[in-house]
Amino acid sequence: MRIVVAIMLAIMMSLATVLKAQDPQFSQFNSSPLFLNPALTGFFTGDYRLGANYRSQWGSFTNTYRTAAVSAEISLFKSKLKDDNFAVGLHFYNDVAGTAAFGTNQLSVSFGYRKQLGRRVKHTLGIGAQFNMIGQNIDTEELIFDNQYNGIEVDPDLLSGENVAGGSGLKPDATVGLLYQVMPSKYANMYFGAAYAHVLQPTISLLSSARYRLEPKYTAHFGGWFQATRTINFLPSVMYAQQGTAKQINAGTYLQFVMEYRDDGDVAFAIGAWGRVSNTTPDAVIVGARLDFIRFALGLSYDVNVSKLNTVSNSRGAYEVSLIYTGAYTTVGKRKLSIPCPQL
Repeated sequence: MRIVVAIMLAIMMSLATVLKAQDPQFSQFNSSPLFLNPALTGFFTGDYRLGANYRSQWGSFTNTYRTAAVSAEISLFKSKLKDDNFAVGLHFYNDVAGTAAFGTNQLSVSFGYRKQLGRRVKHTLGIGAQFNMIGQNIDTEELIFDNQYNGIEVDPDLLSGENVAGGSGLKPDATVGLLYQVMPSKYANMYFGAAYAHVLQPTISLLSSARYRLEPKYTAHFGGWFQATRTINFLPSVMYAQQGTAKQINAGTYLQFVMEYRDDGDVAFAIGAWGRVSNTTPDAVIVGARLDFIRFALGLSYDVNVSKLNTVSNSRGAYEVSLIYTGAYTTVGKRKLSIPCPQL
């Protein structure tokens, strides 16, 4: 078994000159808005928003791949901007993969501005920018290389002959985004967004002999709120992302049941399902549930693996948990000056 592991690692290292890293993704992409699009900074009905996300993947047959994120946003100058919106946000995520704990950390500062347009048909146009510091690290003690195979077995005490660093250091990066929102009637509210990540294409590597540039990532997304009856709403969402040759699309909807309407936040429960396709191949069916309780929104989801990997994973993919709190310190009247945001 150790020989097999050593050979596999040798092959992976030999391919390192052509392999490119992809960013982690959340199935509940709308529950991590600053990671999706910086133009979503401040895109909520309230004065500030706090969020947390956690994803655990492939725990059924390998060391768990874990992604965690936290964020905070605040809307500023409401008394001066009237029905426009300017907001600042802070976002951090940590992604850890595999036995060697290959990790990625990113700290981001986001800025978003929305201009309200129209009178009869309300709509807004938003722009956003995000400045990032990103770095990677790995536990080199858990790596085994082909030079450590002595002809009989793997000997960890032998020199690997590889110059693998424990970390890449922090590198600057940037993301820009656009957002368009339209509210054609009191029964419908929707938005369309696009983002371009890794504008600076930072060079990040754990090998002294190579420098890999992070490939640009293009994202397009849609979300909305549509009222079917007084107590039933549809919350559809679609996301397309492409980074290098990797492509992914998620599409589905929540069916929401409203139990109580309130000025400071509704009380509602929702169930939903989405499909995920990666590079034209069906990858997962995502089932989820969400509870909105006044200013809190709790989301739970599970990825059911339907790709060829399901023979190993037994169709078990990933679970996610998200928690969002939207707070207020201004009066309801000031908060209602701008178009209400559809529920992310």
